[in-house]
Amino acid sequence: MMMATVLLRRAAWQASCCRSPSSSTFVQSGIRSLSSTDAATKDETTDSKKQSFVTSDIEPQVFDHAKTDPLHRPKYRSRARIISKYDYAKQPSVTFEDQYDNFADARVVMSWMDHNTKQRLYENYLNWMVNAQEKFGKTSHEYVCRVLAQKFRITPHRAAAIIQLQHNEEQRKIQNPDLPLCEEEAQRMDEMIKYTIQQAYQSTGETPPETFLEAPDPEGGMESYKTMIAEDLMDVDQLIRDANVREQEQARIIINDHVYVEDVDEHTIGIRVSKETNRILAQQEKLKQQAAPEPLPSPTASVGEARPRWQYVAQLVDTRELHPRSLKNRNKSWMKHKKAPQKPYGKKHRMGFLNNHTDNVVIEHNGDLRVANMEEVKKMPWKPLRNDQEFTYAGVKKAWLDRTIRGKTSAWGKKAFDPKEEEITKKEAAASQDAEVEDMDDEKEVSADELDAEEEKEPQEEEAKETDDKNDDNK
Repeated sequence: MMMATVLLRRAAWQASCCRSPSSSTFVQSGIRSLSSTDAATKDETTDSKKQSFVTSDIEPQVFDHAKTDPLHRPKYRSRARIISKYDYAKQPSVTFEDQYDNFADARVVMSWMDHNTKQRLYENYLNWMVNAQEKFGKTSHEYVCRVLAQKFRITPHRAAAIIQLQHNEEQRKIQNPDLPLCEEEAQRMDEMIKYTIQQAYQSTGETPPETFLEAPDPEGGMESYKTMIAEDLMDVDQLIRDANVREQEQARIIINDHVYVEDVDEHTIGIRVSKETNRILAQQEKLKQQAAPEPLPSPTASVGEARPRWQYVAQLVDTRELHPRSLKNRNKSWMKHKKAPQKPYGKKHRMGFLNNHTDNVVIEHNGDLRVANMEEVKKMPWKPLRNDQEFTYAGVKKAWLDRTIRGKTSAWGKKAFDPKEEEITKKEAAASQDAEVEDMDDEKEVSADELDAEEEKEPQEEEAKETDDKNDDNK
């Protein structure tokens, strides 16, 4: 009865997508119904707009609850069986036990990603970036994270975090080669954690997963959660199959239409400026032509050296744009201010307008006034909204740009193999081993001499003891 109710709910949702909008019995669920012609036309248009470095087709995975990200979590594929989310959601809320009998009923998966898997992911990342740069001249960390996430069956955010951590580890090897990384301890920890997971699954008689798995999401999925009415004349199985096809088409369209963030130096990205800002910049150029006093030299500086100056930043705002009904004011809803008077608000409203607003930002330094770039704007209070994935691999992305644009070869990638250094390391290891052997031989010789001396002392001590005994007897 429980499963029948679940199928009935989903069947009603399928029917709502199939019925015409004029029908009053069914409610549209928000999922777009696509025909085969529309889907083919859409695929043709998206294929022509693909970026040059996009060479692999990314398969749709599990949607998030808002149905905006088709790569929210990878599909569950493993030999470790778990209960379906339909049965998990329909479990009774009142039971006589405080825990589940096994991992499958609890919808729990125990897995661990060892260091070798992370190394393989990082090496694939290095190879892809180098090949894409040589072949296309463009790269995208966002795209490579999605490709690696699909290959290793993890989320793109986890792939970004692993790449950043492995990059930090390699940079530590380059900058501090004498500091140990405790690799043997890490390997021992991986072995113990895997052994613990295996013992836990053996205690319940279940099969453990063979690789690392993302935790199942009970709230994910593509189906609707609204209760709808279904007629008895409908073929539930066919409606479910049709809905799965439509959902895959929708996910494919979202993936193909996505524009990936390319790896570009933000120092070269400009911002939008208004006519008023350009007028102020032109006026400053005219004032700069007039004679202006040079900055005072520092008391501790040498003759002819100028004192270092601060950089001053400002954002130019037109107060007429602060009107609550203005179309340019995106951060405030018009419905909240529909009863407001026809005048701008005070400081609180202006601050709400300035946050997440990157236009008309200027910087003054040493008498020069210029427009700020995107890298500088992101350091200011009114910086744009942060992209979580871009923020995760910000360090390794900056190192990649330093390597490709600024020529810093040691800023990105693994430590270069140096045969001379390897030979020196082997010689040092052999010399230290020989020194240890010599020390052991010396210790053996010393111990042999000590034994001979002790053997010589023993008869002398016995003779002295016998002499003392005879003297005592004579007395």
